[in-house]
Amino acid sequence: MGLEGGEFLKFLLRNWNGEAKCLLQAFFVIFLVFWLELPGFAAGSLWDLHKAVKASKSDEVLILKDGKVVYRYSSRKTRDPIEVMSCTKSIVALAIGLAIDEGALANVDVPVSEFYPEWKKDARRNITIRHLLNHTSGLKANKTTEDIYQQPDFIKYALKSELEHHPGEHFFYNNRATNLLSGIVEKTTGRKLNDYLNERLFRKLDIRDSEWRWESDKAGNPHGMSGLSMRPQAFAKIGKLILQNGVWNEQKIISRGWLEAMLSPGQELEPGCGYLWWLKSNPTDDLLFYDESLLQQYEQNGVSKTQLERLKTMAGKPLKRPEFKEKLLNVFGSLDAANVFLKEVSGKGLPDTRIKRGPIDSYVAEGYLGQYLVIIPSRGVVGVRLIHYTSAGDKTNFPEFLEMVARL
Repeated sequence: MGLEGGEFLKFLLRNWNGEAKCLLQAFFVIFLVFWLELPGFAAGSLWDLHKAVKASKSDEVLILKDGKVVYRYSSRKTRDPIEVMSCTKSIVALAIGLAIDEGALANVDVPVSEFYPEWKKDARRNITIRHLLNHTSGLKANKTTEDIYQQPDFIKYALKSELEHHPGEHFFYNNRATNLLSGIVEKTTGRKLNDYLNERLFRKLDIRDSEWRWESDKAGNPHGMSGLSMRPQAFAKIGKLILQNGVWNEQKIISRGWLEAMLSPGQELEPGCGYLWWLKSNPTDDLLFYDESLLQQYEQNGVSKTQLERLKTMAGKPLKRPEFKEKLLNVFGSLDAANVFLKEVSGKGLPDTRIKRGPIDSYVAEGYLGQYLVIIPSRGVVGVRLIHYTSAGDKTNFPEFLEMVARL
């Protein structure tokens, strides 16, 4: 089998449900799964995933299919919970749903000013909880979070935000505004966000205190934008709960109605975003293109005329990803030239293409450094990928994780 075959054997033995009793059993498993390719267990795809997991310096990866572990990897670098970064926002959305389920919060259209009356004096009185959940509050904020972490009180800092756009009319991924949800949970339930979720969610999923922790600011407010750390098994339980429509051990934990609302497009401006969850199509079904309105955006924001002239030859021609990439390379003449353009528009905060997405295929919580919780209902799959910040470096974000999990 050679070295790679030997590595595959070790990989398979580590991930087989139950310990292998003997070498004969191990080879029997390989024969059935790898060479016969039994349905439901794509060993070849798992092996490809394993190689990518190692190459991306992942610290923890766990894949469930139909409720069973089909792949598990640990670098054994730490047994402590790992911060899930912005995946925290997706768990905060569950807290809002739980508060609505129990009647502590009426609905998502309650104005934020009901809890923070200082906003009633100006146009911020029109901002609702829905706007915080779908990133359309219109509040001014930086793209990065350095300014937020310098503040002793994240909520007070968010309350000082000025209105830059009319609520509901502009999509902007807003870390600063999301922190207000932590305060709203406390004001409606009487408990800190972390304590509330521990009682209403974590304990009911048998998630132990040692499997999670939550960072707070100096004022004692649990972060809303980030700050949750979890072990992969605990994180996967949340995915499994969602896969099971909010039911755990025959007990309803959260309403199916909330999950359906949370995992539907939260607004028309960015249909790939629900309530603090990303809604993904299968990338092979997407169509990429340029249109006149996007080219006008580029022109208004100072994208060079040379780049615009090149792109005009592609306008109005939707293509699947491989064909689009090939066409883009032909238009720019080289990968380096295309990357210069992509870097330019990204630096201006502009979309690099228009995307006509295929049907929603998966729900994803995604965080800085490449933290992922992936849920694919049609395949009964839950995937978790975590990396400790000390392991992160160039090419460790693992953006292909979703696509590789979808192939299992």
